[in-house]
Amino acid sequence: MKAYLKLLAATTAASVATAPALAQNTASASSTATLKIVAPLTITAGTVLAFGTVVKPATGSYTITVDTAGSHASSTANSYLPSSPATTAASFSITGEPSQAASITVGTAGVMTMNGPSASTLSVTLTSSKASTTLPSGSDSFTVGGSFTLTSAQTTGVYTGTLTAVVTYN
Repeated sequence: MKAYLKLLAATTAASVATAPALAQNTASASSTATLKIVAPLTITAGTVLAFGTVVKPATGSYTITVDTAGSHASSTANSYLPSSPATTAASFSITGEPSQAASITVGTAGVMTMNGPSASTLSVTLTSSKASTTLPSGSDSFTVGGSFTLTSAQTTGVYTGTLTAVVTYN
């Protein structure tokens, strides 16, 4: 029995010597979390984009433009009626977080569609007075003009469209 106990002790000692060490090692670190909450963006429409009253060409085509200051121009003389309503650029006011950067987009990829009689349409290329802003004092404004090509085939009548402007924090 003594020999058996010696053998058991030797086997136990050998297995303990070859077993991997089970060391306990832990480490920890701390970090800081930060958050800045800003005022929500709001945008308000002011004046509308008005092209006035124009005369379509007898043949061919020409371009009608209202710039971001509201002035009209045409690639040909006598395209506006003298009694035409005033032309205006669309205007928008923005409010939000002071000094926060924001981008401005107008239309769908800079274009809007105006619908007229008999399913006629005009495609208007839009121009914004600003592509971005930093909202000085938490507010800013911008204007939008546009241009389109008027052809002799265009249906006469009143055309209307919706000009959408989007302001997004950067």
